[in-house]
Amino acid sequence: MTMLSDMITPGERALLFCACWNHPVATCEGCHRSLEAAELAAWRLCPVCGHDLTSSIREHLIACSVAAILGAQHVVAEAKALSEESAGLRKEAQRLCDASAVVRAEAEAVYRTRPGGQLPSADGRDKDWDIEAQSYKSESGRWRPKAFVITVVAGSFRTHSLPAPLDVAFDSEAEANAYAVVMAQEWIDARG
Repeated sequence: MTMLSDMITPGERALLFCACWNHPVATCEGCHRSLEAAELAAWRLCPVCGHDLTSSIREHLIACSVAAILGAQHVVAEAKALSEESAGLRKEAQRLCDASAVVRAEAEAVYRTRPGGQLPSADGRDKDWDIEAQSYKSESGRWRPKAFVITVVAGSFRTHSLPAPLDVAFDSEAEANAYAVVMAQEWIDARG
């Protein structure tokens, strides 16, 4: 029974072909023959005597300076790609934080300009809720309903984003906004 650790991995094979294609990569303990990567059709057995070469190949990869340089370059390239992706995610997170601050500032400005500083009730009852429909056009060209419910709790603004389920979309912005308002009113009603 062959154990997974007894097999040459796809990454090891790739490294052998990229870095070690022009020099011997294993010495068979059975027939004492030096073998190059191109001779290893079975990838772990000597083509002459059938002896397992896995340990010899791994020892070569560890000791080979060409493989080490190429392996290090690959690790550096992966690290650079991850770093760039991370920077992009941080930039997007900052953009979303900035957008959230703008929405909060706008809500506070609306609150201060209303008589008595109260937010109107979205459903006609005496609650401190405000609904703002902000439907958006999806990549498919259809409008996706989305609403923001803004409330004042102990003098502090809370903004709740309410996107519609992914399977809900409309042909017009007006239809999507109407759905978003009803969805927000139901969300408010569910909270008493």
